[in-house]
Amino acid sequence: PVGRHLASTMSSPSSSPSSRRATALLNLFFKAVPHDLLDLEGAGTLFVAGPTGADHLVLLCAGFPDDHSSLAPLARRLAERGCLVGVCSMPEFEREGPLLRPQGYTLDEIPQAFAQAAAALRAQSTRRSALYAGRSSRAASDTTTLSVVVHDWAIYPGLAFANNFGCDKLVLFDVIHATDLMHSASDGTVSLCRPESLRHEAIHLLYWASLGACFFLWRRCAPVGWLCLYTVFFVAWLCPFLSPLGPLDWGGRAFGPTGLRPWQEPNGEATASKAVTPYRCYPYFHALTLLADREGRRRALANVSLASALKRQPILYVFGEDKNAHWHTEAALDALRLTEGCSVVSVKGAGHWVYKQAPGPCFDAVERFILG
Repeated sequence: PVGRHLASTMSSPSSSPSSRRATALLNLFFKAVPHDLLDLEGAGTLFVAGPTGADHLVLLCAGFPDDHSSLAPLARRLAERGCLVGVCSMPEFEREGPLLRPQGYTLDEIPQAFAQAAAALRAQSTRRSALYAGRSSRAASDTTTLSVVVHDWAIYPGLAFANNFGCDKLVLFDVIHATDLMHSASDGTVSLCRPESLRHEAIHLLYWASLGACFFLWRRCAPVGWLCLYTVFFVAWLCPFLSPLGPLDWGGRAFGPTGLRPWQEPNGEATASKAVTPYRCYPYFHALTLLADREGRRRALANVSLASALKRQPILYVFGEDKNAHWHTEAALDALRLTEGCSVVSVKGAGHWVYKQAPGPCFDAVERFILG
């Protein structure tokens, strides 16, 4: 299974020879390191680059619907600056062959998989004692720093890791999950939940419900799930005001032969890392199931508490301004701006994939934050 997994991750489908060459060059730069995925031995893959004796370790993970190649350019830049970097994706977003868990991964399991990737990155460092190799948390004798960089759905396991294990610095791209903003801190501090637009709330709910339905239907009848997904994307492309994404996130080539693609690279190529399948919609489905699970909802809210994360490590939040509906509130931005060591960077001329649409200011901000 490990060999098949590595083969599948290193040969993602591409829309053109140029994008295949770009993927091949990235794969030459990174080393594929297998790690456990929950109880599945060696089923996960972390793409590692940089000196093993580095002072700074950086774990990067994109969200829906990306594979590791989405954040690989940023990871490569940090590796060239002397960091030991590891790039992963949401569980099984890399797989093209038979799925190991067709039921997807719950909001309890996704953070566990992320912690396993963090342990795999730490194990690559020669700066830490072998006694602690393979653990996600840091030993007292470990003098390296660990920074976490996450986008979209990876914000959830990223915040969960920061709150449960801790990291030195945390970078969030474009999303502070609505579940986080609904959390009221147990110590009596003011909740960060302050809905600022009913239209935004309706857009987000429609977006989540639509993608969650695609996974639900796919599990019962694959063709129906695919039909649902194409319908959702066609409606969103035809009526963009119904989507939280902005105009820069959509393109005329959104419907490709290897899957749906909600955005294009600046050069016009639709890359494999953005191919959408009904299976990759599983985070939305499992999040919606929490509406009927009070205890599960309580755990999820505690895991992604921004109020808790602000007390543990500095946070950089980078978002694109050109979207129909933001995934944060002004209250959350104010909390970040008022916390020492934290920073907010808003980027004009960029949407949801801000680090792809405006790599210059995004990469500069992340590099200053992590290495400064």
